[in-house]
Amino acid sequence: MLNRTLLVTCLSALPASWSCGSATPPAAPASASAGANAAANADTPGETAPATGRSVALEDVGLSTAAMDPSADPCVDFYRYACGGWIDQTELPADQPRWSRSFSEIQKRNELLLKDVFERAAADPGDDPITAAIGAYYGACMDEAAIEQHGIAGIEPLLAKARAIKKWKQIGAVITELHRYGIYPAFSPDIDQDFKHPDKITPFLYQGGLGLPDRDYYLADQFAKQREFYAGHVARMMALAGMSEADAKRAAASVMKIETELAKVSKTRVEMRDIPKLYNKIDRSGLAKVVKNIDWDAYFAAQGVPELTDLAVTSIEFFEGLNGLIKRATPRQWSDYLQWVIVRTAAPTLPKAFVDEQFAMRQALTGQKEQQPRWKRCVRATDAALREYTGRKYVEQRFSPQSKQAVTMMIRAISDAFAAELPGYDWMDEQTRAGAAAKRDKMAFLIGYPDEWKTYPFSLDPKTYTENWLAASRYDNQMQWEKTKKPVDRREWNWSAAMVNASYHPLRNTMTFPAGILQPPFFNPDATIAVNLGALGMVVGHELTHGFDDNGALFDADGAMRNWWSDAVAKNFDDKKQCLVDQYNAFEVLPGVHINGQLTLGENIADLGGVKLAYRAYKALRKDAEPVVAGGFTEDQQFFLAVGQTWCSKSTDEIARMLVQIDPHSPPEFRVRGALSNLPEFAEAFDCKPGTPYHPDNVCEVW
Repeated sequence: MLNRTLLVTCLSALPASWSCGSATPPAAPASASAGANAAANADTPGETAPATGRSVALEDVGLSTAAMDPSADPCVDFYRYACGGWIDQTELPADQPRWSRSFSEIQKRNELLLKDVFERAAADPGDDPITAAIGAYYGACMDEAAIEQHGIAGIEPLLAKARAIKKWKQIGAVITELHRYGIYPAFSPDIDQDFKHPDKITPFLYQGGLGLPDRDYYLADQFAKQREFYAGHVARMMALAGMSEADAKRAAASVMKIETELAKVSKTRVEMRDIPKLYNKIDRSGLAKVVKNIDWDAYFAAQGVPELTDLAVTSIEFFEGLNGLIKRATPRQWSDYLQWVIVRTAAPTLPKAFVDEQFAMRQALTGQKEQQPRWKRCVRATDAALREYTGRKYVEQRFSPQSKQAVTMMIRAISDAFAAELPGYDWMDEQTRAGAAAKRDKMAFLIGYPDEWKTYPFSLDPKTYTENWLAASRYDNQMQWEKTKKPVDRREWNWSAAMVNASYHPLRNTMTFPAGILQPPFFNPDATIAVNLGALGMVVGHELTHGFDDNGALFDADGAMRNWWSDAVAKNFDDKKQCLVDQYNAFEVLPGVHINGQLTLGENIADLGGVKLAYRAYKALRKDAEPVVAGGFTEDQQFFLAVGQTWCSKSTDEIARMLVQIDPHSPPEFRVRGALSNLPEFAEAFDCKPGTPYHPDNVCEVW
């Protein structure tokens, strides 16, 4: 699958992701959904309430008493206060390296629903082509006997081409062929809008080709053990693919040489966040001068775009390095490497020995104890390959119009909150303030599912899983390149509607909220306004704020990368960003393991802005309403508890270390601490004394 995360920012990076209408929200009434109002006004016996309010139990407003640890001091460790009971009571599932009260629990429910749909489709596809396709793909994935019998036959034609490399000129031809099938050695394409001209599509060629999670895994001493394990893993996989023990060891050495050389010329994760430096426009003749050792005419013809001339690369230095490496490494080393990329990418579709060995590598990196049951892996694989079909089935069974109405209301309220905040920013001048207001006014949103469902014209066989995967992957690659021939579709979906996540796309100035995330604890039709705004409202505010984070701020209301900031305001913005960088750099995830404040800056800005805007929106929606006390907690306290309980999470130490290295999101505990400790209203709500962790002397504020 193509890399589609160059600019799109997501609410969360989930472990499963390893294998990221009207332009103006319509007016909404100044009240929550009917379900939320019913809960807010319920006459339920509970704690003694103030004379001006009603009292209910905490569960009646959508929160959990059992999830809390009342022995913790909310001003010292609010995360523990909100989540300690859940953390103590929740055992990390053996087949997961990380588990959360929100994302993971929702994903579990969604997977069970899809499992039922897929199993029925496999057992009785009937005459419906959508059901038949889902049934064939899922059925082939679940048919382990057929997979064992088929072996590696599905990828043998590709392996044969890689094995046949004898001269350096053949290397580019094999890379070209593999890219046609969505297998991406050396680099990967990202087909998206042009940064400066978002009304047209420009292909970006992106650094890549690595099997370990990050370039630093090849270069830093701290990852020596992981490198050693990886080299053994490559050798074991290549032996399973038919190489002798000696050849497999040689192949592992070839892979380590080529991938290490690619790592040396790759940008760091922080450098990849420097968006202007990723925008290196270079036409086809210019690319041919930088990378002389690949036949680019043949490459683009194979992708179905022989006339393409306009393109960009994210790093000139990387492609210069790749060009030299094509001749510096031997044809045999490239043959070994390309065979490895085929095997590594196809491994989930191959016999059990490959799957088990790939899991051993994952286990070494993440600390996950057990492989997931096959049905879970097949549900996710089917959803990834046929997301338009599977999303359609999910929406038919789970999505509620009430959810869409509620999110629309939240978007409007939070957008209004942003507009209300703008005049109070004394660090902005009127010109820049007007640019921010214009961007807010034009910000669009997608909720639930696509306006039109796409179809998949390729055939599927319930007995050949690898071939089905290749067909889906090849078609996806083809459709991405086809976008270069069409007008920009600002309402395009690249996710399944069942996805548990949310996103903001700066080139489209558009937020996306799939149906999959619109359920408890993010959205609960029986919860109060305070709780729903603390949970899903923070999500909406987070995505809106991404339009104005350190990278979102580079793009104007129309999605074009241009400087709409005055120099003085840009300097003020830089100072505010540095405050957050320094603050998050000090957060210690594990002994000696600190958050990278520069890597996580954009997400941290979005978290702070998200909570603040959601709080402002909740206060506006509840203005002049009779307050509701729940379990002795005020509505403000309920709002903050909803924020905290949304992010309750557990993980292995291994994955915590890995995510600090590669994930632009801070760990959940620090998403809560960072956002709430910088909001004075939190300290006021819980009467925190100055100098406590949640009422620090120095507060950072951006938006």
